[in-house]
Amino acid sequence: MLTHNELLDGFRQTSVKPGDTIIVHTSYKSLGGVEGGADAVIDVMRELVGTSGTVLFPSFNFQSWTETHYFDVLETPSKMGMITELARLRPDAKRTPHPIYSFSVWGARADEFAAADDVEAY
Repeated sequence: MLTHNELLDGFRQTSVKPGDTIIVHTSYKSLGGVEGGADAVIDVMRELVGTSGTVLFPSFNFQSWTETHYFDVLETPSKMGMITELARLRPDAKRTPHPIYSFSVWGARADEFAAADDVEAY
C-alpha cells in the first residue's frame, strides 16, 4: 500500500511542477491501494501543483444527458470512478458546465474553467 509521501514522490518524478494545470484521469484500483484511500490521491495531486496550479478531474456522466436530458453541476454524479466522484464532492471544487464532458476543478484557474460556456462536445 502506497503512502502519501510515496505517491507524491512518484508523481514528482514526472514533469509536473507547481503552477501547472493538469488533468488527472486515473484508476484507484490501478494504484494498488493508498493509505487514506482515494481522498489521499486527490490531496497528492493538489499538493503536486500547489496553490498556484490547477487540477481537473473528468466528471463525465454520459447517462444523465443522453438518457434523461438532465444535468446539474452540483447534483449529477461523476461516472468516471471513485477518485473523480470524491473530487466532485469536495466543497472547494468547481465543475465545468458541459452536460456530458464536465470536469471537477480545483485551484488557481477553477473559476475560469467553471465559467466555460462550451456548447459542443468536442
